[in-house]
Amino acid sequence: MDLKEAIQRRRSIRKYLNKEIEASDIKKIEDLIEEINTKSQLHFRIVYDDTKSFARMVKYGWFENVKQYIAIYGKNDKDLDRKAGYYGEELVLNLVMMGLGTCWVAGTYDKKMAKSLKEEDERLVAIILFGYGEEVQSNRKSKAIQQVTKLNEDTPPWFKEGVEAALLAPTALNQQRFKIDYNNGKCVIHPLIGHLTKLDAGIVQYHFEVGSGHKAEVK
Repeated sequence: MDLKEAIQRRRSIRKYLNKEIEASDIKKIEDLIEEINTKSQLHFRIVYDDTKSFARMVKYGWFENVKQYIAIYGKNDKDLDRKAGYYGEELVLNLVMMGLGTCWVAGTYDKKMAKSLKEEDERLVAIILFGYGEEVQSNRKSKAIQQVTKLNEDTPPWFKEGVEAALLAPTALNQQRFKIDYNNGKCVIHPLIGHLTKLDAGIVQYHFEVGSGHKAEVK
């Protein structure tokens, strides 16, 4: 499986099997986190055997068998949310290629627990749950391409492929509040007004770049 296939297969998994992560997979994940922390200048931290932070969500049936997650922290600046989304989705798709289930969570958990792990002057942006997930066959609802961009006879095929991949990106409440413009070979993603749209824009940016093979900006 490659990253493009991972984009197609990824689903937000809320129910996990009561199964320990293989030691070899843990090593791969920790190595990947170290690599991402170095290049992103963010602070991804893996947490094992924490059932307390999501106890309320498990109690009400929103999640099942949540045991480990990756918390994303960073120095607070105007680009933090986008970077967290971009590099977080790189991690997510790599986890999918390893056969693991994932789910982005940006609220509704016990933040006191996760905040206690951060370093000085850092902000907790979001959490990525992971584990061996139950099989999910649900169809993903998505906007049509024309709702997020404009295509014409001069639009290169790779741009459309990038938009199609972007529309498979996980966004808060599946709101897909973004637009993508193409002009003279440049691609720009515009987050719209809404909850967590800057985080979403980073996730969308990573999907677009994988799908198209071209870089995109977020403005």
